[in-house]
Amino acid sequence: MKFEFKDKHLIDLYKYGKSSKYKFLPQKSIEKFYMSIEVIENAETLQDLWILKSLCFEKLQGAKNHFSMRLDRKHRLELEIHFENGKSIKVSVVDILKISKHYK
Repeated sequence: MKFEFKDKHLIDLYKYGKSSKYKFLPQKSIEKFYMSIEVIENAETLQDLWILKSLCFEKLQGAKNHFSMRLDRKHRLELEIHFENGKSIKVSVVDILKISKHYK
């Protein structure tokens, strides 16, 4: 799948391994961030993300195309998924929005 970062701090984190906004993020969470991006990049459909139970990939309540996946017990990677032709099978682009505290 194609992905785009919607936050310049996530671009810094991805390119350089550090960011001013995410400077207190544990190293283990940063490693999981890289692994999650790799999983998104290699996935072909939305179902490929559901299959990996360790990601705890889930749809966020009250939002149409917002999803999240677990980085660690405290942090989640929030995504917005755009589907081809408006159908929920083939994904065209994944917007990576932010890293947030779990359940906040």
